[in-house]
Amino acid sequence: MWLLRRLIDWAVYVVVRTGICVLQALRIETCQQVARVLAWLMADVARVRRRVVDENLAQAFPDWSPERRRRVARQMWEHLFLLVAEVAHLPRKVHDSNWRDYIHMVDGAIVARLCLTDRPRMLVTAHFGNFELLGYVFGLLGFPSYAIARPLDNPYLDRFVTRFRGMTGQFMIPKKGGYDQILHVLATSGTLGFLADQHAG
Repeated sequence: MWLLRRLIDWAVYVVVRTGICVLQALRIETCQQVARVLAWLMADVARVRRRVVDENLAQAFPDWSPERRRRVARQMWEHLFLLVAEVAHLPRKVHDSNWRDYIHMVDGAIVARLCLTDRPRMLVTAHFGNFELLGYVFGLLGFPSYAIARPLDNPYLDRFVTRFRGMTGQFMIPKKGGYDQILHVLATSGTLGFLADQHAG
């Protein structure tokens, strides 16, 4: 059983890596068109998580019509697929010499000043926009950070994602069992980031 699980994990890893290679070979505008088609398939044809997404949107926005909720659910899937494409393109397109061409930092001087202080920092974000950019760009600018995240179930994919995130200096702390590491980061005036909308257990 263990060997079968590993073979399945490896097969999934190969498929994902192949998909990322294909994304990297496409223009980002083409990726957006692909994301739109995949979003339609997930939201309207396969209806993946449709009930859960609709219930959440109805609770958050009770005045929205069912059609608007369906449209936003489709946009959510499009955003998710486009986020993956943007992350695939990130290391090839965004560098320390051209990051200003792609990133607009609101109140950048304030952020830089805070990052240069000798006190601990916590960056709180959500699954909003391309949250993967934050750690990547901070590391690119010379501000290493530590992010709290649940390791992926697939060990091959987990190593791949962790390696990507650490490319410019974003280090991962496991959500379970990482308490001592969190205390160490804060005690040494490090930068700690986490997604506020993740279930904390």
